Amino acid sequence: MRSGMNHLTLFVPKGQGKIAQGTVFQVPWVPNPNTTPFPEGEEHQHRNRGVCCSPTGNRFVAAPEPRVPEKRYPGLSCLVPLGQKRFGLSWLVPRRERPKALRTSGSKTALLAAFCFLLAGPLFAQSTRALIVASASGEEQFKEQFWDWGSRLQRALTEMGVPKEDVLFLFEDPSKGAALVFGKPTKSELTRAADKLGNDSKEGDLVLVVLLGHGSSDGRNYKFNLVGPDATGADLEQLLSRFSRQQVALVAATPCSGGLTRTLAGKNRVIISATKSELENNQTAFGGFFVEAFENRAADSDKNRRVSMLEAYLYSRKKVEDWYKERQKLATEHPLLDDDGNGKASSVPSPETGDGLLAGRLSPGPGVETVVAANASPGNQKELRELQLAKKRVEADIEALKYKKSTMENAEYQKNLERLLLELARTDGRIRELEKPK
Repeated sequence: MRSGMNHLTLFVPKGQGKIAQGTVFQVPWVPNPNTTPFPEGEEHQHRNRGVCCSPTGNRFVAAPEPRVPEKRYPGLSCLVPLGQKRFGLSWLVPRRERPKALRTSGSKTALLAAFCFLLAGPLFAQSTRALIVASASGEEQFKEQFWDWGSRLQRALTEMGVPKEDVLFLFEDPSKGAALVFGKPTKSELTRAADKLGNDSKEGDLVLVVLLGHGSSDGRNYKFNLVGPDATGADLEQLLSRFSRQQVALVAATPCSGGLTRTLAGKNRVIISATKSELENNQTAFGGFFVEAFENRAADSDKNRRVSMLEAYLYSRKKVEDWYKERQKLATEHPLLDDDGNGKASSVPSPETGDGLLAGRLSPGPGVETVVAANASPGNQKELRELQLAKKRVEADIEALKYKKSTMENAEYQKNLERLLLELARTDGRIRELEKPK
């Protein structure tokens, strides 16, 4: 890295060997831009205080002795980027010896654009309600597989902080686990479960509906295979219509599910399908990988200890792709995601396709109130709750700005981005102050 170039910086405590991906560190301001490159892949310490790494995560550069950031730029932190192309909130080292934040010209503009794309975290819903439906199996091997997927997903969601009573599981043989199963996968039980979720959920909550197992199509209409009459796409639309005040994520991990995006797409809805069309009618592997995405937070790519719907989708999509390649088989499923409500789903959601914004914000787990209560003293809970909500709003504004970039002048975009980043830093800094043990 040449002297004078801005770069994302991470200081590593003395004595730490390899850095665990996802470890969070405080990032001090570095007042001197002069740096000396070292060979790629080697670790170096400077004055026994720490090391820093470049944006690519594969070069270490020496840095002057760090000092505490000035008070008007508090609380900036960074997710370890070693071997990663994704970053959490970080700090751009100023080119000159004063902390004029986020200068943008030339190569720095590209770096900042990448930084913006990877910055915003999930918008945490107030709370999560989930409905897992395993289809009628037809064969013993599928019965065991659907039980395995459904019960594992139920367990993973509860381990992520969703109360057990808020994760409803419909399965054809309740004797497999009476304490886990809400009812059988019939139309009447599906309606009863949806009514319960509707009655229990509040405005802004996340309602997650996951369909596992068999699906079919007659060329025009999708059907999710139930015990008794099947649920059509129209039935599923009627089911989701009761959640107009909530944010909905429906995952159809079945064959022939691709056409559901046209039927179910709408405002505040994330629709994920295992296939790209009704014609992909072979049994799918997507469901198993979607479950795996939440187990031990396997899909948590930004290491914030939550798994967004976008992270779960991208993880599962990649696993499906690898699954067919490893077996040297022609892929018969191509997952899609729609969350902008236009019914035109994307394989790889991005600002260019318009999909991914809502999915990146929604993350199953406990609401802000639970998080605050677990980390704050009684006297700080009210202020912390207000700050957490303020932080959510700023993160949402940053993510929305990212999706508007193509319609804005670059100067206007950078000005708005700088304002939001500084506001986020101030809010995050105050949260960290209040969360420190007394």
